Amino acid sequence: MFDTMIGPVPATPHSVHSGYAGLVAESAVDFRVHTSIYTDATIFEDELERIFETSWVYVAHDSEVPAPGDYRTAVIGRQPVIVSRDQQGAIHLLLNTCRHRGNVVCREERGNASVFRCPYHGWLYGSSGELLGVSERGGYSEGFEQRLGGLVPVPRMAVYRGLIFGSLSPTGESLEDYLGEAREYVDLWVERSPNGVVRVRRPHRFSYHANWKFQAENGADGYHGRYVHESAFKTTSQFQGQAREERRTSVHGIGATRGFRNGHCLLERPGTRGELPAELLEEYLEALAGRYGPQRAERIAMVRHVFLFPNVYLMDDHLRVHYPIQVDRTEVHSFFTFLEGAPAEVNRLRLKNLQWRHSQAGLIGTDDVEMFIGCQSGMQARAAGWITLARGLESETQTDSGERLGGSSDETPQRAIYRHWVHLMTQGPVMGQRG
Repeated sequence: MFDTMIGPVPATPHSVHSGYAGLVAESAVDFRVHTSIYTDATIFEDELERIFETSWVYVAHDSEVPAPGDYRTAVIGRQPVIVSRDQQGAIHLLLNTCRHRGNVVCREERGNASVFRCPYHGWLYGSSGELLGVSERGGYSEGFEQRLGGLVPVPRMAVYRGLIFGSLSPTGESLEDYLGEAREYVDLWVERSPNGVVRVRRPHRFSYHANWKFQAENGADGYHGRYVHESAFKTTSQFQGQAREERRTSVHGIGATRGFRNGHCLLERPGTRGELPAELLEEYLEALAGRYGPQRAERIAMVRHVFLFPNVYLMDDHLRVHYPIQVDRTEVHSFFTFLEGAPAEVNRLRLKNLQWRHSQAGLIGTDDVEMFIGCQSGMQARAAGWITLARGLESETQTDSGERLGGSSDETPQRAIYRHWVHLMTQGPVMGQRG
């Protein structure tokens, strides 16, 4: 049946011992993913190692550490890190673990400090990671600090348009090469600010008891909206008069999906969201056109969800990061994006939009979480074995660069994610054989 496969179909529904190549299968007419990749704890642990410890992973935005001494803690997979700005203004990405006994050095999520002091034995580190002082120094030999060194830097760190990424792998392609053709859409996202400057605010947070990949898939899924969010759209049309806008954004066939190399993908639709009054929208578009030209302004203002594999979405009014905790538990942070140079009322209404859509008390995000949990529960039925991501496969087109283009409700983004997933997961040691 599968004449052109990424990998062979496993002989039994749970034969993951045969390797990861058999868990994603593609033919000219179908694309399937085995349900064990969402439910198997061993696969999850290997994802942390083979995906999150080898890829470029989003960790923070530079607006979160604007001044010397500012810091922000984060994780890459499960590994704790500190993003800090030193007194000369340089950004550093450091492993958040003391060189003495391995305790977490910085326990606050964010702040400003001239030094980091380990709470266990009082060792001191500078904002660039250097070891500044060892408590009760007389117990150590001469030159001890120099031999030991300070906080370990993450092997690679890079910033693109304010987005800070880290890689735990010392080798690999540059961040710009990793982003590839998706860079154009990162630029368009940043340029939603007439000044080309985006700042993020404190995040909305939520967690759900299901796999991280449901969130990765869903943000660029143009197929589910009119079904999952039907009651939300009816409610908002009744109380806020947004029926026309929501119907437009949920109609299949309007807009496009794109899949890129390295698992990046997006969903986009023409026009802008309808929360802005006509006069205010015109003022905002004029500001964009004055900076970028009318044609680019039109592209900038489109409804667009850009996924940068493996963990961050660039949305119309927020930046969404998901953190894998366990095979069936994920934490999500949604950061409102303040657009410098935009009319104040534009930012106020964008924040209002984010709150009713995607906050803990919103209508849209809670619908999605219910679906994630439902999928996690349904996939316990092992005999079913596979899900299909074949929508639009036969009509999908591909450019010479490898970019794939589909319709707005096609599963082009999801296929891009799993083509890269299987590529990463088939690298390195066999499952369960870590050194």
